[in-house]
Order: sequence, then structure tokens, then C-alpha cells
Amino acid sequence: MKSKEHNMNLDKSITGVQITLAKKAKENPDNQFGRLYGTIAKEYWLKTALFNVLRNEKSNTLRIDEIEQRNIKDFDRLVFDLNKELVDFTYKPQPVKKVYITKANGKIRPLGVSIVKDRVVQEAIRLILEPIMESHFLDCSNGFRPSRTTMDSIQLLTEFLNNKNKMWWVVEGEIRGCFDNIPHQQLLKVIGKYIKDKKFLYLISKILKAGIVEKGVISKPNKGTSQAGILSPLLANIYFHEIDLYWWKKYGSLTESEKIARRSNGLGNVEFVRYADEFLLLTNGDKEFARNISQEFTKKLWEWELELKSDRGLVHINDGIDFQGFHLLRVHSKANNKRIVLVTPSKKNIDRFKDKIKQMTSFKEVNVNIVSRIKSINRAIEDWCEYYRFANSSDLFKNLDRWINERMYLWLRKKHANVSSKMSVQKYVLQTYLVKDTRGWKTWGYAGVNLRHTYETKLAKYKIKWGEQRNPYLDYGCSQMKAEEDKPIKD
Repeated sequence: MKSKEHNMNLDKSITGVQITLAKKAKENPDNQFGRLYGTIAKEYWLKTALFNVLRNEKSNTLRIDEIEQRNIKDFDRLVFDLNKELVDFTYKPQPVKKVYITKANGKIRPLGVSIVKDRVVQEAIRLILEPIMESHFLDCSNGFRPSRTTMDSIQLLTEFLNNKNKMWWVVEGEIRGCFDNIPHQQLLKVIGKYIKDKKFLYLISKILKAGIVEKGVISKPNKGTSQAGILSPLLANIYFHEIDLYWWKKYGSLTESEKIARRSNGLGNVEFVRYADEFLLLTNGDKEFARNISQEFTKKLWEWELELKSDRGLVHINDGIDFQGFHLLRVHSKANNKRIVLVTPSKKNIDRFKDKIKQMTSFKEVNVNIVSRIKSINRAIEDWCEYYRFANSSDLFKNLDRWINERMYLWLRKKHANVSSKMSVQKYVLQTYLVKDTRGWKTWGYAGVNLRHTYETKLAKYKIKWGEQRNPYLDYGCSQMKAEEDKPIKD
């Protein structure tokens, strides 16, 4: 691979193309793009895609295995060969290897692992398809999109659920098998609304139909995208964008006067918030109207060959709703004598966080290095608190801090249970590990590494940071963006 300066020049070239594509899609929404295949087949484009794949390996659940590491030592050769295969139309993606990992809740999650060469092609496609689609996607969707986070969805919800908008009835929905059940032919038709390049579409089709290999047996289903595939989140958003458009054309694009007219006629207005496969429909209509829109959207999902994971039901905000690890509840505020929407971490995610800390301080795992264990716990605390720092978490953080400190104390006592007596163990633990940090707060620590306090995280009020163009490629021109799932503890 070439120098860092050379890589920066590649990035600039990629960014220039992306901005042009995003701008054209923004200015002419009906435009169907052609001549895309030739761009992704270029060596400089594939080289950038390879850089991205290798750089992201460190943060991915699935790493490059040792065999592939040996096979891709000659990076330039890999790019050269891939370029030739794409130009000659001899490229053939390999079946995705199905593996299983254990989720945080102990259940098994299936994932599909593609070889590096196929990941590079998927990344090359993403680099060109995402800037186009970001000019089409709506603000109601914030999952797996660059420069957007879960908090964007939560902020929208708090605005819709306030006293002014009165969107108090909420329909909860989750699409069954987000990645597993997207029909290939329907998906390709949807992509064809934006792309007319037949070679580009055929390449996506080949990736979708490459098949799955499990225990040496290859199957080729006509639906589903790989759960660990680089392209999968974008393809899912493209398909689910049809849901967003249905809401927008019927309810979301109404003018203020049209919304007032609906209310005058006894009809409710509808807002929609979606994060990947999970969505909420909100209305200021009555309970019966909320039931009707629930049935309406369920029927539309059937038309798109999708179905709800379960009937998550109809909820009033006074009873509270959970969404993406947050709990939203309408309560009476004593401070200003008004009804407000309180946003806190969900009980489910609080319990998950506690379970994670319990695993790290398990009495069965006492023979571990204390310094490395404190560092691991600190990372978990920092990630979790950072995710919830925009919520109403002050009291919770303090309560969790006490709980973590008690848990750490019990673990340290168990770790040194061989000290002669119970009183001696307690004294030994307090003398050896109870320290003061730079602020003079008491905490547990050893060899200069101290346990982090949850309430060290600075709480703040969240503000949506979408650019004026609503497309990050137009607002920031960044070719290295990649949408990441930002949940603190993944399912």
C-alpha cells in the first residue's frame, strides 16, 4: 500500500465523486443514475474500499481470520485482480459463511461472514450508493445512517409527545427478521427507482444471491441480506424507505392548515419515527384512530412482504414506552407545574448493564489481574454513561455508582478470601484498594488505575446536529463516513 499522503489524495477523489452524486440526487429526485459500475471497478475506488475494510476490522464483531490475512498480504495485487474481474465481468461473490455468536442476553445470533474480497466489493458499492440515497432518505429514519444517532430519534419523539403536539397515543412496531426477510426481487425493484445502471444492479443481485454455506451445505434463498454484511444496513434502509415514503405522502407532508382541517374533521395527524427495523407511529387522534393506523401500516407491511415481529400493541405515553434502550414517560413536573416527557434509560438496559458488571466481578473469576479488570469495567461504564448522558440520568448514575462500588468491594473480598479472618479481609481490602482520585473522591484503585465514577459523565441537553442539506456528504463531504450501530449493549 502507498503512503498516507497518497491515501489522502484517494479520499479527495472519492469525496469529489460522492458530492457530485449527492448533489445531483438532491437537485433532481427523479433522476436515475447510470454509469456507476465503471466507477466502482476503478483501482483507486477499490483501493479506498480495501483501506476502509481493513481499518474497520478492529471494531467489527467478525475479524479477518489468519488464513485470509496470509492471503491478502499483497494488497496491490488483490486490488489489481479484483479490478480485472469486475472489468471482465468474471467476478463471482462467494457464499456467505454462517456463524453463530452469543448475544448479551445469552441467546444465539446468526451472522454471515463474507471473504475479504467480497467485503471490498460491498464497500465499493456502499461508497457510491450511500451518497445518492442520503439525498432521498427522510428525517424520520436515523438508524445505521452516517452522522445520525439514536438520540436524534429520541429528540424527535420528545418533540412529538409534548403538550403542544399532543401525540399521546403510540403504536409500537418491529419488523420480523430485519435482514433475513427482505425479498431480493422487491429490493432490486426499489433500488431500480434510483439506479438505471444494469451492470451495477446485476452486481448487487449477484451479492444477494451468492448463497449461504453452513456445515458445508450451500443454500440459495430468495430473500435476506447478510447480518454482518457491509451493504446490509444500507440495503435494509433503502427497502424500509418505502415505509417512510408511504407515511410522508399520506401524513408527513401535510401543511399546517391541512393538519388543522383533519383535526376539525375529527381525524388525527400522524408522526413516524424509525430506527432500522423498529418504529413508532404517534397520533393526536383518539384510541380508535390509533388502532386504525396500526392496522393500516400492518397491511402495508404485508404488501411489501414484511410482517411485524409481534403485536407490540398500542400504548398511551402516560403509561410509558421503550425505544432503543430509552424509556419515555409523560409525568407531572413539580418544578414548573406542567406535564413533561421524562427520558430515562430503560429498565431492560439497566439490567443488562448490571449483568455485564456482574460478569466482570463474578466470584468465579477472582484470579485475574486487578488493573486490567478495573480498566475493562471503566470502559463499560464510560460507554454506557456516554450513551445515556443526554437523558434524565443524574439520580440513576449516582445509584449505579453506589451499586458498582458495593459490587467491587464484595469481589475484592472474595479475591482475597485467603486472608486469615473476615475482619482481616475487610481491613486488607480497604487499606489496599480504597483510594482517592484526583478530585479527592473515594474509589477503588490499584497501581494508579482507579475505578471510574458513573457521575463523572457530564450530562447535557441533546441538540440535533443535522446539516442544512440533511445529507452529510453535502454538508461535510466526508468519504470515510460509515454508519455504526450506537447502542450501549447490543442484542
